[in-house]
This record gives sequence, C-alpha cells and structure tokens, in this order.
Amino acid sequence: MTRAHARLCLLGIVAAFLALQSVYLSHRWTIDESWYLMPIPSILEEGRFRIPTIPGDDEFWPQPPLLTYSEALSEVVQPLTASRARMIPLAFGCALIVTAYFLGRKLYGEGVGLLAAGLVASDNLVFLAARTVRPEILVALFVALALLAIARGTSRRDLLLAGLISGLGVSSHPNGLLAPGCAAILLLARAGLGITGLKKTLELGCWTLLAMVPLVVWIVVNDGPSGFEGFKSHWLGRYGRLAEETPTLAGSILALVEAEMRGRWSGFLQAPYRIHIALISILVIGRSLLSRDRTLRALGICCVLQLLFFIFVNNSVSSVRYMTPLIPIVAVIAGQWTHALFTNRVAPGILQPRALLAVTIVVGLGLSQIAGNGLYLWRARSADYVATVESLNELIPPDSRVYGSITFWLGLRNHTFVPYMRKNWQRALEDHDPNVMIVDDLDMADPKKRWGALRADLNAHVEEHGWTLLGEVDAGYYGQIKVYGAPKSRPRPPEQRPEPATTRTGEAA
Repeated sequence: MTRAHARLCLLGIVAAFLALQSVYLSHRWTIDESWYLMPIPSILEEGRFRIPTIPGDDEFWPQPPLLTYSEALSEVVQPLTASRARMIPLAFGCALIVTAYFLGRKLYGEGVGLLAAGLVASDNLVFLAARTVRPEILVALFVALALLAIARGTSRRDLLLAGLISGLGVSSHPNGLLAPGCAAILLLARAGLGITGLKKTLELGCWTLLAMVPLVVWIVVNDGPSGFEGFKSHWLGRYGRLAEETPTLAGSILALVEAEMRGRWSGFLQAPYRIHIALISILVIGRSLLSRDRTLRALGICCVLQLLFFIFVNNSVSSVRYMTPLIPIVAVIAGQWTHALFTNRVAPGILQPRALLAVTIVVGLGLSQIAGNGLYLWRARSADYVATVESLNELIPPDSRVYGSITFWLGLRNHTFVPYMRKNWQRALEDHDPNVMIVDDLDMADPKKRWGALRADLNAHVEEHGWTLLGEVDAGYYGQIKVYGAPKSRPRPPEQRPEPATTRTGEAA
C-alpha cells in the first residue's frame, strides 16, 4: 500500500468516527462535564479559577486546567452549548486516531499504523471520552504523542518535544504523569539501559519538569495565599493512598488490588458484554511482554505501568474511563501482531490458524466495539439535553434563583444557579434564597445515591411553605422532573455576604 492510499484510508477512518460521533452529540450530559465548565465565568470575568460560579464562593479549584481554559477560549468565540463544548474533546479524539496511525507507522509500517488507527477509532472508551467534557481524551493523546516523539528518535530535539508534551499531559490531569513514564520506558528500550540511556531519561525528566513550570506557578499564585489548602486536599490527600482498613503493607496492597478488580477492572469487563475484549487485550499485552522485539516489549511494559499506576498512585477514583490512555498502546501492539499474522502465513487462505487469530483480534477489538458504540447511542436517544433544558426554561421565570442539579447548569446559566451537589438546602436559603427548585432529577431520585435526605427536605419545604408546582418535564434519561416556584408574596431577606464555602467539589481526578 502506498503512503497516499494509506492517508486516504486514514481520512476515511476519521470521517467514519466523526459521522458516528455526530449522532446525539448533545445527549446524555453528565455532572462531571458541568464541573469542568463552571469555572469559565470566573475566568472570563475575574481572571480567577474557582468553582462553582456562585457569588461569594471564592474557592480555588486546583484541577489541572488545560481543558477548562481551552473551553473558555471557545466560549469567547461563541457561547457554549452541550454540542459546542464537546467539540474540543472530539478534536482531541480525532488527533488521537491520527497519532496512533503515525506511531504504528513509525514503529512497524503503514499497515500497522492503519490497523492501530482503526482500533482506536472503534474503541468504546475512546468513543465515550471523545464526546465527554473531561480530560481523559487529552491524557490519552499526550501519552501517544510522547511515545511518538521518542519513536522518532532520541536526539535532544526529540527529548525536548517529548518533555513538552508530557508537561501538557500533566497540565490536563494528574494521570498525565503517565506520559513521561511511558516515554521513559520506550526511551530506555531504544537507547539502552546503560549510561547513555539513563542520561537521556534524566534529560527527558528535566524537560518535563520545565514544561510543568506554568502549572506550578498557576498553583502557587492561586493556592499559595491559602497555604496550599486546595493542593493538599485534591492532590496529596487523594493520590498514593494505602488502604486504611489494613494495618500491614502486604494487606494494604492486597486490598488495593481487590478494590481495583471490583471497580475499574470490573467496569472494563462489564461482564458478560466485554469479556472478549478484556481477554484479547490481555492476550496481546502478554504476547508483547514475551516478545524478542525490545520496542514491542517496552509497549507492553507501558501497559503494565498504567495498571500499576491506577492501583498505587491514582487509587482514589476507580473509574474505567481512566484506562483510556491504555487504548492507543494496545492498538499498536494488536495492530503489529495482526499484521504479522496476515503477512507471515505459511499458506494462503482465511481459514489458516494465523489468519483466524488475526480476524479474531480485529473483530473482537474493532467491529464488536463499533456495535457497542451504536448500542450506546441507541440507549442515549432519550437523553436529549437541549430539549430538557429548553423545557425547564419555559417553566422557570426570567432571572430566577434556581436550586437544582449541576447537570443543568450549562443550559440554565441565564439564571442564578445554585447546585445542590455544592450546597445543602439550608445553606442555599441563607446565602441565595432560591425562588425556584428542580427536584426528582436522575441523581436526586436515584436510591443508590446520597440525595434521598435532600429530596425529603425539599418536598417537606414545598408542603410547609406553600410552593407552587410550575410544571413537570418528562425528561427520559434525566428523570421525571418537577419544577417548583416560591410563593410570590414571600419577601426576600436582605442581602447577606456569605462566608466562603469549605466543602470541596467533585473529583480533582
């Protein structure tokens, strides 16, 4: 296959990825997406990074800010909607597909590059990460780019590029530490474990630290006046923890592994639906670890590094979406093996054992996950975010003070919006005196979540103080939502200067 033909195939892969992503792009908006967008007004109006955007709450949020600042730039061009906000992670998703192609091509040729690009484009985790305003897709891209920089060579220029990319990864999310870690493993495989390889690895680390200086300055300027309270809470208090319930080191390690199996790995399996994907992934990673090819073996070690990172470093949140940076590496390994199986057959024919194994890898990691992406979209058809917030806005009087789920913040920010994930009802009454409340949304009505007591308090307040049901919205995925309005005769208490909030927000992870 010529390079021109390969580029046309790559363009087709990206086009197919975008075509599938365009279906219901604004549907199924999540709480976390609002967290990453809520600092935008304070960024644009005050030059500060705080969350949530409620007058009087001046708390700094030390989450690595690259995604949020990127969204803020987009907001300057045109006000964000659910679909526009997702354009940035979608662009990173397309860049990840292209990077996987160049990484596979640089290491093993055009055919492997195309196979890697196709497997990345079809992967369920990449598909979801690229349509969610969260930084997993950024981390995955920067990990792949750091590997590509080292795949190009080990000169000072290559090391500088890998270090700058790694700094961007850390500025996206603490999981971005995987970028310099994976780059260092590939670097040692290519430069050797001797003095030269160690010196180059040290140089890579120095460039990475230099690239992190803007992030460090940002934290010092914003969090230093408070004694780095935010950094201690969100970073030092959440990462590298041992299991508290076991007194011994061995017991703690075992507990962490068990927690990982019950959480992240269980989510990756989603038994029985993704068992074949997990088995094939284990097979290709195991094969790479046993390979005589040092580069392939290094890629396998990168996969193991990521799994260990989530057990012993970032073990505060057991979300399967954190495994997204693993996908481009697995795709390159699987692409290399598949290409080798097809090209090294003893005899022609699709029924040859080597060919059957290659087809199994492609179908298992590729086609089956495309079907899974289609199933996700079909299930998301009732999660129309735009229609939901439009229906809510029709019921809510202009310039209201609304108390409700942070999920609806983006669509209701024409009002003063107070999220219950951030403030309990009594504190909200004292600080902002809401005159509209939204109850029985997906999260509040879920008995598995912790909002049952709040729901009871709000219903009791409605009965006791004579609030009026302004209407109901059958929002499908988002719940059977009720909107209540305060009695019109109720006088609003005088303005009070609220004390700074002390509750910490959602994941810094």
